[in-house]
Amino acid sequence: MSGLLSSFAISVAANIVTSLFSKNNTEKEIRTAFQDAIEKWCPNEDIRRFREREISKLLEDYMANPNMDPSNLPADMKEFLSVFEKCIAEHPAAFNYLSAIKEKGYYDVVMTSIQGVHHKLDVLQEKLDAANPIHEELHSEAVAELNTVLAEEVEDAVNALLYGIIAAFDDEDVFAYTEVHENGDIEVVLDKDSMLVEEDGGFYRPKFHDFNYDWDKENRPDWTTIDPDADFWEMFSESYIAAFQLMRINFNDGMDEIQSYLDKKSINDQLSTDEKRQLNYIIQNMRAVESVFDKNHDIFLKVDKAHFCNLEVKCVRGFEQNGLQLGHFEIYYATESYREKMTETIAPMEMQDNLLDVYMINPDYYFKVTGYVGELFHSVRAWWELSGIKQDEMEGEE
Repeated sequence: MSGLLSSFAISVAANIVTSLFSKNNTEKEIRTAFQDAIEKWCPNEDIRRFREREISKLLEDYMANPNMDPSNLPADMKEFLSVFEKCIAEHPAAFNYLSAIKEKGYYDVVMTSIQGVHHKLDVLQEKLDAANPIHEELHSEAVAELNTVLAEEVEDAVNALLYGIIAAFDDEDVFAYTEVHENGDIEVVLDKDSMLVEEDGGFYRPKFHDFNYDWDKENRPDWTTIDPDADFWEMFSESYIAAFQLMRINFNDGMDEIQSYLDKKSINDQLSTDEKRQLNYIIQNMRAVESVFDKNHDIFLKVDKAHFCNLEVKCVRGFEQNGLQLGHFEIYYATESYREKMTETIAPMEMQDNLLDVYMINPDYYFKVTGYVGELFHSVRAWWELSGIKQDEMEGEE
């Protein structure tokens, strides 16, 4: 730290930065200084999204302990605080306000005022909620409708990135493994429960070759256990995505649909303030992910030497729309002796012969995709917790 401000002043700034509102120009300046500091401290936008979690933890620590000794902080956190102080100094009202907070007594007075405003807002929100009481049954219906949208528009797209071809199937008995041939060709083999092996009175699925995960739905990592920072990279490296799935990795329709539900009075009135705030946060994260995909057209790489085994795509109806030849398709699991339709008709897409081309996420974008998709992943999981939805219930609804 540069010593411009006391730890008490930094604690007050932390409380203001994390608040949901700014009641005067001074607090607005503090917020602006904080944003400027983050951007100066970490100019790279992609890296900054990761580092902001560390900054949030730092702010929480200061709020919990206003007399914290910054000398014990890691060097990079000290550097951020120094930048933050200098950015505050560029805003006269903010600097004069915070530089006067040098001892515990003044800190207590300031915090009492801040907490008093927060309390008034909480009381106001309670009155608004009382005027529009949430009916338990109607709330459950509203949440269920929104969960259906999230499952179809958000989770399906993210699952295609994480699990690849397996995400296209609802049948839990389907799993995949890879076979790498001497000439470098890769077969992504789909198989059903015929591959179960009996041992010691039970059944298990053998792991194959270089495939590290057993991707059947019962055992593969799911949303309740995945840690994006720790797991995404390995999952991306083994996620073979079919060309027809790329059409589902799109968040524009989902953003519009979630917003349309929020705009419905019958839905909006039955959601708590926190639930509405979380849904808006999901929309923001969807917009960020879609922006990354729009700006980087080489995120998905075609794997020319890979192909899917035991998989067919059949066009069931073709039609023209806006000058494009589109079609509805169905996916079949097919071997020499067995054939079964695995999905209902999938979303319309352009008529072409390469719907079974194999794609993977470009390793150059693992870091960026992990950051943006990870935030979306966390925000959806936070919605489940907030609305009382458990993962097993979600899977049951799907």
